[in-house]
Amino acid sequence: MIGVLCPSRGNPEGLKRLIGNVQRTSQSAEVLAYVDTDERDAYADVLQGVQHIIGPRVGLVASVNALVMSYPAYSTYVLAGDDVSIGPKGWDVWLEKQFEKFPGRLGVVSAHHNGGEWCNFPALSREWIATMGHFGWPLCKHYAFDTILQLLGEGTDLVHSQATQMHIQHDIRDEAQKLPAIKEDAVVFMVWCVEVRKKFIAKLNDKRRALCPQ
Repeated sequence: MIGVLCPSRGNPEGLKRLIGNVQRTSQSAEVLAYVDTDERDAYADVLQGVQHIIGPRVGLVASVNALVMSYPAYSTYVLAGDDVSIGPKGWDVWLEKQFEKFPGRLGVVSAHHNGGEWCNFPALSREWIATMGHFGWPLCKHYAFDTILQLLGEGTDLVHSQATQMHIQHDIRDEAQKLPAIKEDAVVFMVWCVEVRKKFIAKLNDKRRALCPQ
């Protein structure tokens, strides 16, 4: 079962569209939503029947980490958003098969998306999260954690999906007003690269070798 991670704020209709989209295009995926406490009432109808957390406004990374810790039974998790759509039909079957190819199911899948060829909507296995202890690097707030996952994937296994396998459509927004937050997470990213990148890659590869010895 795949958990589609979606922290949502100010866009209950967008979350509703994503839930319907996932239901139409997959057999074994469902949305896991995080909604801030101050927006509980606005999301009340949308969240009926949906696995979710209502909690403090803590930012994207902390929200995603809270979801994977609160709902640990899913085999695979993929990051989405309340302003995206996922396709084509059957993307979940392809994703699960891809993780079975990784030693110990430890690797990173980057969904194809319209923003470029970098890792922007990563998918991780339950085994990866159990090994690392989180989905996104906890010192990041909103940005750079996906680039961290790209580097970890390049050091282990990283697959960029094709549009015909798994595509996330995401309308690009103006990032100018977000520059202060981007700069803050960029410093966190730099420190991560210098201090812990090699250690984390070694930890993952040691685990992969232990689970799938040659």
